Amino acid sequence: MRNIQEGKNMKKQAILSAVMALGICFSLAGCGDSGSTPAATTAAQATTKAAATSADKDIEKKLEKAANELEKAESAKTTKAATTAKAEITYEAKDEIKNATFASGLIQIGNDIFHNGGYYTIDSFLKEFGEKYDTAEINPAGYLKTNERKSYDIISKEDPSLSVIVSVYSGPSSDADKVKVADAIVLTCESIKKNAVWYPKGVTTEGGTVDGKSFTCDNVGAFLEENGFKQATQEQMDFDFCRCYGSYWDDPGSSMRVSQVTCREKATEANVFGLHPMYEYEFQYRMEDTKVWKVSCKTNGTGFAKFGDIDEYYNKRFE
Repeated sequence: MRNIQEGKNMKKQAILSAVMALGICFSLAGCGDSGSTPAATTAAQATTKAAATSADKDIEKKLEKAANELEKAESAKTTKAATTAKAEITYEAKDEIKNATFASGLIQIGNDIFHNGGYYTIDSFLKEFGEKYDTAEINPAGYLKTNERKSYDIISKEDPSLSVIVSVYSGPSSDADKVKVADAIVLTCESIKKNAVWYPKGVTTEGGTVDGKSFTCDNVGAFLEENGFKQATQEQMDFDFCRCYGSYWDDPGSSMRVSQVTCREKATEANVFGLHPMYEYEFQYRMEDTKVWKVSCKTNGTGFAKFGDIDEYYNKRFE
């Protein structure tokens, strides 16, 4: 700010210096001809001096005015630039997400907390979040085919750099060929913005940190056990897929799979289908340094309204 003000003063000083230079010129112009009589010379000098003084003052006023206008324009330009360049909005995990359980299905994006797992229709979702986001992509009056999945991007009105990916499901096949978008079910809300997304207990999506403490493949298990999970083997998790909620296992991965610690939890609250979806949280880590570099969550069993709850569906499937 000091440099900007100094720049303004220098510009103004340069203009005022021009005034002084012109004043000197007019003063020199007032010097009489050596061949004139003293009286004529004196009269001529007085006339010239008066004219020069008047012209000098007139030019000085105009230049002073121009200098002031320039200063005002520069000041307005600086103010506009400062107003346009908004400071980047930062976010922090709220107590609600820090205290939430993994069975809640909650996710915080920016300053808003969403409920993943099929707990909104598009209509109810827009009523709750429509004023905060630009939802131009979503046309509630439009249609989706039955058993169709679709994603929309909505943009925060407060922070245009924050977008939320809203994944929807039209519902299982039925006698109707199409379903109103307003009646479609919101399955998940996600975002790729850094430092703006949290899962229950305040787990971040990048690095999996909680309150600034980083996860590794060696301490994730202890953290999950503190939150009620029991360790299981991968074979158990694969065989009893729908019944292994409340469990976790460490999968070192292979050339085809990433290394990760995975936990599963069944939702405590029924969604709009009357089902309890299952959440699968994946803490992906690097074998060479053990650090967790990404955390994601898969939501399973939201599309089985025709078959009953997720464990009932899988029981029938594996009979």
